[in-house]
Amino acid sequence: MADYIYLLENRLSKAQRDALDRVREIARVKGLTSFLVGGAVRDLTSGSPVRDLDVVVQGNALKLKKEIEKAGGIVSGESDATQSFFVQFPGGARMEIGATLSVIYPKPGKPVYKAATILDDLRRRDFTANAMALSLNQGSFGLLMDPLNGVADIENRELRLVSNYGFIEDPVRMVRGVRFMARLGWQMDERTRSRYETGKEEGYISAMSAAQKAYETEEIFHEEDPLRVLRRLEAEGWMKHLNPTVSSSKANVTELERLRDVQMQLQIHGIHADATAANFPLLTAKMAPKDVEALKKSFVRQAFVDDIDALEAQGKAFGAQLSGKEAAAPSQAWKLIHSARPEAVLWAAHHVKAAGTQNKLKSFYTDWPQARQRIPYTVMQEMRITPAASI
Repeated sequence: MADYIYLLENRLSKAQRDALDRVREIARVKGLTSFLVGGAVRDLTSGSPVRDLDVVVQGNALKLKKEIEKAGGIVSGESDATQSFFVQFPGGARMEIGATLSVIYPKPGKPVYKAATILDDLRRRDFTANAMALSLNQGSFGLLMDPLNGVADIENRELRLVSNYGFIEDPVRMVRGVRFMARLGWQMDERTRSRYETGKEEGYISAMSAAQKAYETEEIFHEEDPLRVLRRLEAEGWMKHLNPTVSSSKANVTELERLRDVQMQLQIHGIHADATAANFPLLTAKMAPKDVEALKKSFVRQAFVDDIDALEAQGKAFGAQLSGKEAAAPSQAWKLIHSARPEAVLWAAHHVKAAGTQNKLKSFYTDWPQARQRIPYTVMQEMRITPAASI
């Protein structure tokens, strides 16, 4: 059995740990039990990168909104039906906070929710690998709940439906399953695959709601490799149902690949930028402006749209700073790069052509690592050009 306390402390980023600690404490003060659920638990178990955090509480999660905002969270969207909302915390940590619920489907794609226990909540989920939870409560912190043996399916790299009627009840799960397979490199187990093919043939997807279409379309843009996911969804025929204006043929593939290379180069040198907002204009490069605006308006997380719209100005401002007097010395440039918003650094590294900016970045990639190898750490501390100096 994995040591989940160790995984929480070592596999999450500092921003994610801080965000989780804030929510745990708010829930504790409010007298609500809280759990980490879904994809985050799956990714901790499988060793995949943890992209987003999903937390549920036994109670109305919407009542936590004000306290979450006081704690520095920016609420970017919410759902009354599921008593849930999306939050972005400092450092780029994304989280969905919701209530533990059970669900019935009087009609396909028409869920009716009611308050429930954490175990009932897990049994309503899509695939067994996503139907696990970690306790965030004092006295049981890090305890794994896995009522449907999701760990076994993770070990087998398989997606298995929680319910035999999962695709009939909620056909968006067919789209979600393809997205997960494209991201993780997994396959559906034999019975799930059979039900998936039946669902495609019988047109279950017609029961998918407009809100679900918008949500799943937005999720493509939040993927680490959105173009790969988009192409897989196109191959399965789902994009014509989600949003036919979004297409891999309308993306600037060359620049997306170059942006990914720049992102990896920065990661090697300790700058961990979320490329989501930077990817958006490249993925929609050949779309009609009216279609791009309609796409943005459909997104659940409008704070994501704000990030997209603000990134260019932030990137240009950082580029100007990096080529200016305040970053004239190598140590000043190093400190500026490490103290700036990583996404702004990524944008500038990819877009800004000015020689002054690019030369500083080139030195950051090459000169600083060489200097770090040559100069004793104690000397660097005295020079105040160590990572701690930029914090």
